[in-house]
Amino acid sequence: MAVAKKATNATREYRKEESMTNWELLEQKINESGLRRAFIYEKVGISRSAWNHKKKTKGNFSTPQISALCDVLRITRLSEKEQIFFAKM
Repeated sequence: MAVAKKATNATREYRKEESMTNWELLEQKINESGLRRAFIYEKVGISRSAWNHKKKTKGNFSTPQISALCDVLRITRLSEKEQIFFAKM
């Protein structure tokens, strides 16, 4: 039975540096959409607390989550998807 390792501060810092999501642009798109956040979270299949955890730790979204976010926020241009979800921060 494998024992899970507890994340250290160094591990958390490393994960923050890996973030590809441009949270500022994503928040802007959400605000422009006029949609309720609860609706967006439901469509993406993520809870509010999980969303906030991703945001706080600068986490990334899975491919299905990105696809759902693009659908619900009507992000269709590849360049815009790249700017939001594959940003080199």
